[in-house]
Amino acid sequence: MVRADEELRIAGAFKDGEQIVVEPLSYSLLYPDCRRDGRTMELAQNLFALYSCLGIIAQEINMYDFSGPGGYNFFVLIILPSPNPAPGSAPGLPRVFSELPNTDANQRLEFIRPRKEFWETAVGTIDYRNLIYDARFGGIGVLAKVLPHPSYGEAVHRHLATQGMAPQLYRISHLEDIASVVVMQLLEADWITLFDYRENLYGGGSTPEGRRTPLLQRLEGILDCLGSQSMVHGDFRMVNIMLKPGEERNAMLIDFDWAGQAEEARYPVTRSDSSDYPGVPGGPISAGDDRRLYETWKNRLLDT
Repeated sequence: MVRADEELRIAGAFKDGEQIVVEPLSYSLLYPDCRRDGRTMELAQNLFALYSCLGIIAQEINMYDFSGPGGYNFFVLIILPSPNPAPGSAPGLPRVFSELPNTDANQRLEFIRPRKEFWETAVGTIDYRNLIYDARFGGIGVLAKVLPHPSYGEAVHRHLATQGMAPQLYRISHLEDIASVVVMQLLEADWITLFDYRENLYGGGSTPEGRRTPLLQRLEGILDCLGSQSMVHGDFRMVNIMLKPGEERNAMLIDFDWAGQAEEARYPVTRSDSSDYPGVPGGPISAGDDRRLYETWKNRLLDT
């Protein structure tokens, strides 16, 4: 049973040996608690499409209903007996996001390896959160992020990238009525999150003075760059800031899933209701929210 304001996703799966790899087939769908905002029709269309597909593959499927953490619900189709991996596709990698339109010609996106750990369940290894991959696109190494929802802060990402404050954004598939993929600059292995920087490199203590000042100046610069265009990120936390130790002045902001224009971008309804976050789940992201969130953890870079 899906309750009001919970999230439903429809996904398909490939079974590679003992590993089950799940790929999103729909956007995130919110349970319709009223008829005025279009959610009833959106959910009905997706469920009808799912029902229509079941008739085609009914002889070869098992169906599972997973209740994931944080109120997520997933209907997953697992094809059994599973086919062999597609030619040129390694186990555990997506199959459906291989071609991306380019201005000159279609370029093939080759997934290489996943970036996140798997989630173990009673029925096997489920990969529904493992949607970030090392990949190759146009002959270069890239980071590919599969989006199981329709929105992405492309304008915000591109704006910061032009200032060197975010990884370069190469391509977004913009597929209609299906999950999309974002292809961006792959940061080298010596880049780490600001969270790891503080917790692991400095054992949770204060950042040394010689590195603290350029780091804080850089973070303030990123916030100013967003504010100059009335843009918001929405999730300005240490886990979404990447840097090279010793080059703190070049830190970058990542993860633009919630980003957009102030008051137009909205927090997901499934967002944590932690007191650290400004605003409310499902509500608009206001112009000062990024700075307010930053102020809740800024002193951790200074204090022992």
